Amino acid sequence: SYTFGEFYDDVIVVYLSQINKEISTKEDSVDFHNLIIDHIGSLTSDQLSKMTDAKVYLYGQDAASNCSGGHKTLSAKAKELFENGLVEFSDLDIIDPEYKTEENVNYWETNLGNSKFTVNHFFSWLDDNVDSFNKTLQDESLNIVFWRWLKSNVGDKLIEQASNLPVILKNGSIDNIGNTIYF
Repeated sequence: SYTFGEFYDDVIVVYLSQINKEISTKEDSVDFHNLIIDHIGSLTSDQLSKMTDAKVYLYGQDAASNCSGGHKTLSAKAKELFENGLVEFSDLDIIDPEYKTEENVNYWETNLGNSKFTVNHFFSWLDDNVDSFNKTLQDESLNIVFWRWLKSNVGDKLIEQASNLPVILKNGSIDNIGNTIYF
């Protein structure tokens, strides 16, 4: 008789690239990962790490990523950025919440090497997307929302790092002042 661990090694790992080709929808992908999660107690960390080669759908993306490791999982900070209209989830490399990553942190973060989206991840994203984000901040209401969000979520050092972003000036104009902002 087979144990799930043996089945995993002899079938799932060996045929993972073929399984990936057969998974054509997010629902199929979620079901496949849930199968592994349902048997997580039967697998070692080394075995589970091989699931990084399984594809996964990212939030807001129609096509799957070819790997399920090295991404972000949804956090309150990411939700705030999206709900405030500052970013699109599709910009942030976040695993789709249908995978219920918050309920299976051990699988998604510990075993597959994903991490919860943090303010530091936002700043890394911002480094690569400063031009488009500058356009977002030309909207007065989004500008105000962003600077309020920033002040309540980061320390002075990161606020200083953002000082080249557009800010509403006392006269109501929006400009890149390039100086430290004082609150």
